[in-house]
Amino acid sequence: MAALARDASYVGSCEHKTGPWWSGRGGVRIGADGKAVRPKRQHTTICPLTSTRDRDRATKWLQTAISRCQFVFVEGDKRFPKHVWYVGSDGQGWAGRCINSVSGEYKGWPVGVDEMNRMKNRGR
Repeated sequence: MAALARDASYVGSCEHKTGPWWSGRGGVRIGADGKAVRPKRQHTTICPLTSTRDRDRATKWLQTAISRCQFVFVEGDKRFPKHVWYVGSDGQGWAGRCINSVSGEYKGWPVGVDEMNRMKNRGR
């Protein structure tokens, strides 16, 4: 598990960003009702990680989650698990989803307890 964890990285996704971030512009806007709006998606969680420091921190939580086996493999996964979860020292939960299962690249976003539990129960 150590080698797998070491090779995983957080690259993020514009699909959960509202403004500039280390990889470009965000792909989500905030609607008049204050909720995230993204084309063809009703439910989008905004990820506040926008700096390269945030990216490095998220890579560490991702690697920690994999080393602790906080993931679920699903049919079709290659080397890296599709779904990963982590709870920070502040109690905030994070969900990670593999977007490149060969090189171990992930996107992630903050989640509440209910979504965290759904992730843990996937594939069981």
